[in-house]
Amino acid sequence: MKIYLKLLILFIICCACVPLYAQVIVRSKEDPSKILTLGERMTPQTAWNRFGIRPVKAYNDDLFDCFIERYEYDNGNLEFDSFNSVASEFAIYSDRYTLIIDRKFFISVGMTIA
Repeated sequence: MKIYLKLLILFIICCACVPLYAQVIVRSKEDPSKILTLGERMTPQTAWNRFGIRPVKAYNDDLFDCFIERYEYDNGNLEFDSFNSVASEFAIYSDRYTLIIDRKFFISVGMTIA
């Protein structure tokens, strides 16, 4: 019985140490191909292929030792940043976009997710 208790405690500790990450997606209601997932690789070429946009600002951040690219799409209704070519933050300013967190839809206007 004691061995089972020890194994149970070890299992609980192991599960607690594994970080749980939610999948966060923003998608256009009008064009489902316009989709952005946090953590995905987002290079200038990817942004051009998917959204038809180039970075409005690109610079090296010495404090965080990374290269940052800022994008604006749909007249600024969708803004997102890429840190070292990985989508890391976005903001939604229009109800033409849907926020999806772990396959659940949410109201998204005015929401910033990082």
